[in-house]
Order: sequence, then C-alpha cells, then structure tokens
Amino acid sequence: MELPQDSYREFSQEYAKGGIRAVIFVNGGAAVATLSQLTALSNLFPKSAIGIALISFIIGILFGVLTWVAGFISNRHVDRKLRNQEKTYLSADIWMYIGIFLSLLSISAFAFGCLRLAVAFMIDNPAC
Repeated sequence: MELPQDSYREFSQEYAKGGIRAVIFVNGGAAVATLSQLTALSNLFPKSAIGIALISFIIGILFGVLTWVAGFISNRHVDRKLRNQEKTYLSADIWMYIGIFLSLLSISAFAFGCLRLAVAFMIDNPAC
C-alpha cells in the first residue's frame, strides 16, 4: 500500500523533528548535568577536560539549532516546488543534506564531549 504524498511528507517531518529534538536534548542534558555536578566532577577530572566537554556539548546544541534552520529552509523549498515556483526539489534536497550533516556534527560533538571526559578519567585513574 502506497502512502499519499501528504502523509509521507508528514511522516518525514515528524521523524526530522524528533531527531532534531533528540540532538538538542542530549547535548543540552549533558551540558546541564556537567554544570550541576561541576564540584564533584572537578574532583575526578582536570578542569580543562570538563571545560572542553562542556564547550563540545554547547557546540552540539548550536549544530542542533542549525539543523532546525536547515530543515525549515528545506521545507520552504518543498512548498515552493509544490506551488510550481521551483522546477525541481534540488534546493530542498541540498538543504536536507545540510541538515543531516549538521545533525551528525551535533551527535559527534556529544560523543566527543563524553569521550573527552572518559579519556581524562582513564588517564587520571589507570587502575580502572
């Protein structure tokens, strides 16, 4: 059974919104958790490692927000194509791929922040 074009578009938009929320929430949660546990973390990790991780989480939030912007622009180009103001979906596709790339950067920023803390912990606690 094939879905109507509008239903497919709605499903795609819901998945995109969920992914954008996820990368923003994961990085935002990590940043809040880091800040709320700063005193305890400073006993386990060098301050530079905490700072680098926190900056990484903040950059991840920024990439998440930019993913939303790219998604919005992509959606506008889809609307323009559907109103015959553009000949193809090429512009929409370009912005979609930019959004995917930005979301991957956001996930990477989160992973880098976590790995930075893990490596710092392992270096300072070699018995682990």
